[in-house]
Parts: sequence; C-alpha cells; structure tokens
Amino acid sequence: MAALVLTMFVGCDQENIETPNGGSKLEIPYASKTVGAAKGTFVLNVESNVEWTITSSAEWLTTNNTSFSGSAGVLCSYAENTVNKSRTAKLTLTPVDNSSVSVRSLLVTQSASNDVGGDDNDEGNDDGGNDDGGNDDGGNDDGGDDDGGNDDGGDDDGGLVTDGGTRYAGWAELPAEENNSDYYYAYHMRPDKSSQRNFAVCYSASKACPVWVAAVLHECYTGGASRSGYSPDPKIPSNVQVTPRAGDTNKGNWMNRGHMLASNKRTVSSSTNEQVFYYTNIAPQNGNTLNTGGGLWNNLEDYEYDIMCRDTLYSVHGCHWTNNNETFNGQIVPTHFYKVYLRTKKGNTGKWVVNCSESELQCVAFYMPHNVEKCKPSSKYMISVSELEQITGVTFFPNVKNAPKDTYNPSDWGF
Repeated sequence: MAALVLTMFVGCDQENIETPNGGSKLEIPYASKTVGAAKGTFVLNVESNVEWTITSSAEWLTTNNTSFSGSAGVLCSYAENTVNKSRTAKLTLTPVDNSSVSVRSLLVTQSASNDVGGDDNDEGNDDGGNDDGGNDDGGNDDGGDDDGGNDDGGDDDGGLVTDGGTRYAGWAELPAEENNSDYYYAYHMRPDKSSQRNFAVCYSASKACPVWVAAVLHECYTGGASRSGYSPDPKIPSNVQVTPRAGDTNKGNWMNRGHMLASNKRTVSSSTNEQVFYYTNIAPQNGNTLNTGGGLWNNLEDYEYDIMCRDTLYSVHGCHWTNNNETFNGQIVPTHFYKVYLRTKKGNTGKWVVNCSESELQCVAFYMPHNVEKCKPSSKYMISVSELEQITGVTFFPNVKNAPKDTYNPSDWGF
C-alpha cells in the first residue's frame, strides 16, 4: 500500500469559526417548512459563528435546546395535530449580544388531522435562509473539517424515527431510509456532547442484525476510554434485538461479535464508547479469518486511520445477504460485508462535502465475502459505490448530490 501523507487535525471543540471576510453569521437553509399531522421531528441546520438562542411561538413545537454557540443542528419536535385545521408556529433565532447579525425565523405549518399526505418538505427561502455562497469558511454544520461532526446534532442520545422516513437533514454519511416494515432506524448523539453525533443504524428485525451503520470518522472521537459491555439499543424495541454471542463454533467457524463501527473509533469518552456496544452495532463474524488479527475486516479498521483527515471521513459499514442459509444464535449470518467511504480529495479544504464539486470529492466501497481468507486491503475488493448500490439495494450518500459514486481511483486511496 502506498504511503499516505496525512494532514494534522485541529481540535474538534472549536465552535466559533470566522467567515472569510471576518464577519458574523447566522443563517438557516429555508424560511418555511410543512410537516404532517402525526407527531414527528426534523433537524434545522444552522450555520453560525456567534452565540444565539431559539424560541418557539407555540407549545406544540419544541426544540432540544434553546441556547447554542456556532453552527448546530437543532432537533425540532412537533406534537400530533388532532383537529381538522392546519396550524402554524414560528421558530425565532436571535443572536446574543451581536447587533450586526439579523434575527432569523422559520415558519412551520402542520397539516390538519385529515390531511394524511403531509408534505414534510422544506419550502422556499425568500427571506432569511442561507445565502448562495455555499460554506467556504469551513464552519460547516456537518462536521466537514475541524470539528469532526460537531455541529448538526439532535437530542442527547438520538431517537427512533417514526414519521415515515424522515432523515436527519445534513448528515452526509446517511444512506436513504427505506419504507420497509422490517427495518428500524436509530440516530445516536454523544451522551457527553449532545451537539456531536455518534452514529446512525438501520437494523433488520427478521435477520436480528444491522443492515448498515453510518458514522463520521475523525480524530476528535478518539481518546483513552476503555471498552464497554454489550447492551440493547434503547432507541429500538428490545424485542427485535438479539443478544450477540461469541466463543462458539458455527459450521466449523469460530464466531465473534463483530462491530460495524469499530470500538477504537469511539474512545473519546466511556459514554460514547458504550453506544457502539449496542446490539444494533454488532453482527456475527468469522473469528478465524475475517474478524481476527490479520483478517480483512480488522485490517480495514486499521486502514481507516490512514484515510482519516482534517476534513471528516464519512463512512457506512454494512452487512449483505445473498441467502439466509446460515444462522447463529438466532441471527442470520451475513454472506458479505462492506465498508463505504467519502471524503474530500485534499483532506484539508475546510469545506463541507455537501458544498463540494464532484472533482473535489472521492468515494469508494470495499465489498468482501464473509469467508474471505486473511488478507490486507487491496484494490481486489474495491468497487464503485454505484456498483454496491446495485448489489445491496441501498442508496448511499443521498444528501451529497455531487458524490462521484460511479467512479473510483485506487491511487486516491493509497493503492
């Protein structure tokens, strides 16, 4: 593997980031939004480099916090509308002790109880939305550079999406949700730092196994915390989760509890590490070959340190089944595993990938059979993200319209 030159990371706790012209900023991406009559949530991504507050004009519309510093993702929750009449509420964003920044407002309209359609789309931006200049100050609200995903959080520990497929807007690593009654989705924030996300998961009840786990990878998530014990995911019904087991042979193979998002990528605190030991982040893996010292899965986890950069590395770690022939401990054993990566080519642009051109980005997928012999990562297992989409049926990076999913260059990834 060719050596990769890595850029030094900067502290992920930096929240107030100067704009190119040195001015202050408080921007939202749209000025109005329509939601359905059923209760639900959405995330309002705010770009800012000042302290600010947010208030709601109605009790049925609430936010996870009221005070913020710098860019942030505000988790907005709305109660069910039980009357046959739509209603509106206004969210007001006010800068603290900064007269040079304008107050911003978002008008939220909730459909009447008999309006089952429920738009749930962001609408318009005529007055007070985001400017067209993009985000070239690096103060992105998706963790694109020096904060590693610090700016578009929701509630303290995530939550189960229940309103028919609402994605957390702005999380560049998220695959598209599917309208599948077998799938359960959860979005976890760091318990010790509620503005910074940990990971998102799609879990299959019938297979009792994660379909995918999406996460940002950055040095600011690593530290000295020790490994945790396994526990159920509190955001997904416990009756669909299976306690992962290890230490037994299955069809002659020694089975391990395989982390999708590696434990060593979340050692910044004990509470953050505890979340990656949720059952929903664990799949049965062959401990003789794939998930062992010298195994391809373990070697790919080490390889992730090589490709992390000052700009955040966006990743998806998943399972795939071409048949359901093998079971272990009540779980359907995946026939294949994969890892998907997206980042800026330079690695130190200070730009959010959503605002990058296709030529500024690179992405790739590693797809491997479960029974692969011990080996190191190589171009043999690399395919384009589009190819993996065709194989798995999962749509990757729907929030990054310029992601170059059709192509990949092994040399961009050190091969």
